[in-house]
Amino acid sequence: VNKADWESQLLFGQFPLLVDGDRKIVQSGVIARYLASKFNLCGSTEDDKLLCDQLYDGTEDVFQALWPACTKYRGGSPEAIEKVLADGGNVHKYLKRFDAILEGKKFLLGETFSYADLALYNVLTLTSAIDVNNYIAPNFPNIKKHFDAVEAHPKIDACTI
Repeated sequence: VNKADWESQLLFGQFPLLVDGDRKIVQSGVIARYLASKFNLCGSTEDDKLLCDQLYDGTEDVFQALWPACTKYRGGSPEAIEKVLADGGNVHKYLKRFDAILEGKKFLLGETFSYADLALYNVLTLTSAIDVNNYIAPNFPNIKKHFDAVEAHPKIDACTI
């Protein structure tokens, strides 16, 4: 796709872009929610859908806290990563809440696999800053179980190489 060919047609003139039939959908979160709705990954009740949206946005908070520490042009460094992952650090505090939410659950909505599960998994795998086995497993055992459950999900397992 050539960006110049599409730019004037896009709501904000930027990518990512999902074309579904006649629909041109931009903005990452909107695309995620659209696909989640289309493929029934939002939960079955209005309460599930609302919780799922909140959890998805919570994963975005983790990303926003982590990404600047990882990117050199935004002041990222090993020390910055260590600071956000330390007890009381921005990433640590969010992960602590996700770990509590996952207590006794396989997925964030219980037994129901959702796009919020994919979003949390994505944040944990997006950078090498978070070591799942050496940082997540000992500090957030429920997130580690969740991570393993997402990887073992038949639809995810079929996509991994």
